[in-house]
Amino acid sequence: MSSLMGLGFFQFDNLLKNRVPFALLSYGVDFVGFDQGIFQKHLEKNLVLLEPKETFSYIETQKFAKEQSMVLVCSSGEVSEKFAKKLEASGYKNVFFVSGGYKKLIEEKNNNL
Repeated sequence: MSSLMGLGFFQFDNLLKNRVPFALLSYGVDFVGFDQGIFQKHLEKNLVLLEPKETFSYIETQKFAKEQSMVLVCSSGEVSEKFAKKLEASGYKNVFFVSGGYKKLIEEKNNNL
C-alpha cells in the first residue's frame, strides 16, 4: 500500500506556518513570489531547484536519510508525483508532492485570501 500523499494549499501552508522541517525539491518552480515573508523565513533555506533527472543524485550527495521529509513540486503536478512515486519505491518514507503543481497551489492560495 502506498503512503504517498499529495498536498494542497492548506497542507502546504500548514507545513510552512508550523515550520515543519522538509526539503522542497522544485522542478522549474521558483517560489520567490509565493509569499515574501514565508519565503525569506522558511522556504528559501529549504528550496532546491533541480532538473528531474538530478533528483536521485542530489539526494545521495546530500545523504538524505530514508526518513527525510521531502515535498516535490513542478508546475502541473505530473512530474513531481512521478518522482515522488519513484522515491517512495526506493524506500523513502516521508515523500509528498503538491497536487496539481504550483499552478494549483497558487490558485488555491488566491481563492482563500
